[in-house]
Amino acid sequence: GHGVMLSNQDLLFTQGALYNSGYELDFAIAGEGLFAIERNGQIEYTRNGSFDLSIEGQNEEAYLVTADGAYVLDSNYERIQVPYKVGNSIQTEGLKERLGVFGFSNSYGLLRTNYNSFVPTEVSGEAQLANKGVYDIYERSLERSNVDIAQEFADVIVSQKAYQFSARVVTTADEIEQVVNSLRK
Repeated sequence: GHGVMLSNQDLLFTQGALYNSGYELDFAIAGEGLFAIERNGQIEYTRNGSFDLSIEGQNEEAYLVTADGAYVLDSNYERIQVPYKVGNSIQTEGLKERLGVFGFSNSYGLLRTNYNSFVPTEVSGEAQLANKGVYDIYERSLERSNVDIAQEFADVIVSQKAYQFSARVVTTADEIEQVVNSLRK
């Protein structure tokens, strides 16, 4: 054999449990929708609302960014500037309303990037501003993974059993072949 390779990863956009992180720049989407971000001049979309500030320039302007430095965008695809002075607290009033939340006609057609975000494809359709009725944004909260650990462990056990069965079939075939070859002599 030549080893194994992951053929694909299914997208799962079901709601994960929300938890209170306590950090004032954490936001979680309950319902449908993705935050818009800008990374290296390209628009991407993510559900990861773990944001921070990037202080830039001579005027020390503060922008809302993801953990890896991508700019968080508003509903007009503009970078979100946050009022901030060094040594003072962050002014988060009204910040939740400025976040751009977008949806797609087929979210499962999105293409995953290397940064826990997605880019649109022909299959997903273009991004559309999400209707306020299909989502809610929670401040100081993050969304946990929506993976069902018990189901994933069960799937691993089934895969292991299938592999063991296949290995046993090969071993039995080798033994039968040895018997047939010894009978010829």
